[in-house]
Amino acid sequence: MSRMPALSLAAVPGRRRATLELAGEIERRGFTGIYCPSTVANVTLCAALAQVTNEIHFGTSIAPIYARTVLDYAQTISFIHEISGGRFRFGIGVSHGPSLKRMGVTAGKPLSDTRDFVAELKAVQRVGELPPIVLATMRRKMIALAGEIGDGMVFANASRSFMAASLAALPEDKRNDDNFYIGNMIPTCIDDDVEAAKAVNRRTLSTYVQLPNYRNYWKESGYAEEMAGVEAAVAAGEPDKIAGHLSDKWLADNTLFGSVAQVRDGLEAWFDAGVHTPILVPSSAITATSWWRSRKCSRLSAKQAAGGVAMTEKIDCLLIGKWRTVEADIWDRDYLDLVEPAYIAFKDSGRGEFSFGCINGGFEFEYSRRIVFFKWLGFDEMDDVGGDGSADLEDDGSIEIEIRFDSGDEAILKAQRW
Repeated sequence: MSRMPALSLAAVPGRRRATLELAGEIERRGFTGIYCPSTVANVTLCAALAQVTNEIHFGTSIAPIYARTVLDYAQTISFIHEISGGRFRFGIGVSHGPSLKRMGVTAGKPLSDTRDFVAELKAVQRVGELPPIVLATMRRKMIALAGEIGDGMVFANASRSFMAASLAALPEDKRNDDNFYIGNMIPTCIDDDVEAAKAVNRRTLSTYVQLPNYRNYWKESGYAEEMAGVEAAVAAGEPDKIAGHLSDKWLADNTLFGSVAQVRDGLEAWFDAGVHTPILVPSSAITATSWWRSRKCSRLSAKQAAGGVAMTEKIDCLLIGKWRTVEADIWDRDYLDLVEPAYIAFKDSGRGEFSFGCINGGFEFEYSRRIVFFKWLGFDEMDDVGGDGSADLEDDGSIEIEIRFDSGDEAILKAQRW
């Protein structure tokens, strides 16, 4: 491959040291950059990357402008810029509704707030030289602002077919300037099972299509029919039908999936579309179903089933159906329903799914009459997450759900029949 992409990298709790080791491997393999999403302490991760890497460029993609004071950002990013030898790019943006809600802040006007933030950042004195400032962009006005006050811009989940129209909002000298950073975060799933890879990317973007700003962008990009279907599913309270409205054409225009050769060809197309730095956001097509079928991990003991009933027996499970998640020990109701009404569903096919906050997971389960056990894989925004869990039918007809993360975190949730 003649032109190498950058990679997205996040340091989730419990894997932070391994993440830094992975950064060294990314550099050794010749990738052009490491860009860190906003979900997990990305500015702190960049400070560490400055010390564990030597030549590769890296940056935030993006840091929400409302998350810290301007002075704190200025002091921190100047430090990273200096100790990295100028390899750091400071990507900023207003973020989006669910993330802002999680931070407990209210957004103002994106254009004026971004302009003011950059002006105030550049006005801070006695902090040292600042790194290049990259603006998160989507629509034409923000792209034009990036060309006016920034050193670059970065998309997330952009449509390749619409990129020429988007870049037309930049002054020509910026479009043709190799030093003006143009990046795009691209959901990517490499697997010879193309349908499985497409399913992963559909699930990754199912959260984003529920955000009005993204839907408006995709309507402008030529996908009004798909977005109308999504809006109908959301209005009907049927989030499980959203993926069915995301056409293969739309998916291929916004993500990369399939075999190594197919992803490489798609990557070259992104370079040709004018994106200087495609940033692959990798996900795995290994599903909870394949985990159970491969038996790479030991089966849960039948002794765990209530009443000594083996979970392999064909019995009626009282948990089959959809449940409305109404309570959690570590999150409030507002967070649970951040994107859509929180739920967990157990299907009579032996598969299930759950959604709360920014987290979506899928699984295949084993069960007795009143207890379900599962191992799940999913996403926290665009980051891969996973773990295991169980659900137990209570005497009052509700269920108590334990969700455990591979990072070591765990939560107890309550749900009622939908």
